[in-house]
Amino acid sequence: MQRTRAYLASFLLATLLVAAASPVYAAVATTDAAAHRAAAASARAKAAQQEALARQLKAQTEALDKQVQSLQSDADALDPKISTASKRSAVLRTEVMGMRSQIASKSADIASTRGEFARQQAFLPSA
Repeated sequence: MQRTRAYLASFLLATLLVAAASPVYAAVATTDAAAHRAAAASARAKAAQQEALARQLKAQTEALDKQVQSLQSDADALDPKISTASKRSAVLRTEVMGMRSQIASKSADIASTRGEFARQQAFLPSA
């Protein structure tokens, strides 16, 4: 009989402890749940902001990609013209160098002719 009382007493004690701890645990759980709900709401709001920013950045990136493609198309269209202009520039540089060479030669001829003219004038009688 004493064993039964001991079991009964320990059962009652355990029940009392559980009953006493349940409201405290429930209050902590409710407070934690409210804090978690608030944190989750805050996280959802931040995630929505980040998603909006990501959509905006994606739109800007797509616009820049289109602009780059347009510029690349323009550059590709100009490439043959640039090639032709580069070849023409090389030809013109060669012609200019040839003309400078001719100018130098003609300048030397003029200097020689002036010298000859001065020498020939020296033979003429003075008036």
